[in-house]
Amino acid sequence: MECLIKKQISMDYLRIVLDGYCNEITRKHLADYFIREALNAKDKHYSKDEFIDGCKGAVSYLQKFYHDSLQKQKDNYWLGIEAASLRAIRIQDGFFEAFNFPEYCNKSYDEQCEKLIEIHKDFIKDLDLNNYWQPLNRLNMGYMGDLTYNDTLKISYAIAQTNTYFDLKEIENKTANTKEPDSTPLQFKINLNNKQLQVIYKNLVSNGFLQKDTTESDLKAFIYILGGNSDKTNFKYLEWKSTKSLLAYFVDKLCSKNKKYSDERTSWKWAENCFQQTNLRGARNDYDRYEKPKGSKVIDTILEQI
Repeated sequence: MECLIKKQISMDYLRIVLDGYCNEITRKHLADYFIREALNAKDKHYSKDEFIDGCKGAVSYLQKFYHDSLQKQKDNYWLGIEAASLRAIRIQDGFFEAFNFPEYCNKSYDEQCEKLIEIHKDFIKDLDLNNYWQPLNRLNMGYMGDLTYNDTLKISYAIAQTNTYFDLKEIENKTANTKEPDSTPLQFKINLNNKQLQVIYKNLVSNGFLQKDTTESDLKAFIYILGGNSDKTNFKYLEWKSTKSLLAYFVDKLCSKNKKYSDERTSWKWAENCFQQTNLRGARNDYDRYEKPKGSKVIDTILEQI
């Protein structure tokens, strides 16, 4: 168990886990306890995933200790069985009285060895990990009482509930911040005809940047937003299947190469509206500052074909 303690990092996850379970009140509301502790850890600049993984690691260390202790106990019983089988064991005084078999005190050595083998095999059969326990004072952390392997499973379940809670919160926040599509789709007229726009669209689909749509409603929407000859009736917003950075690269290169007027700047609002994205200009500034996004060469090739 000493190695378990040494493996703890700056935040003592083992103590967090045991503090929650050893307290009778927090034990009844263990998931709520871990949620509070995760929020406290966030204030110390620990991420939710880091906290959850740390608590899982503490439980895993405990469970490994139970596995190892149980196996060691079984091995000791098997050693006793082997020694008794070889008639090479010294049976301690009072052994049979302690296990309510006083009549074997006066039996022959062979009979005593056979009975000891039977007792040890019964012990091995009764050793069940789910009911296996260890005294908490073995941790040398000031805790009293016992902790069973089943208890560690309950702790793991509470940690999983905590993780689910934060995942659902994240989904709720994203849903709350999702921009509703504008009622009227925006257009950005570029110097390309329907046939050229169709080539671009089909190449984007074939390279996995846009989702294939057998009804061609995506194609019609693509042509419409770029000022082509297409009806906006039943307009469908498009889903970009790659990174925001690559979408910004595509929009910037498409518009700068095919803009209708020489002094016209790239317009981002139509693209954000069409693809239901935000801050594409910021994504463009990021790759300008560092490096072109992965897939930029494919975009260049697509646009060179028109």
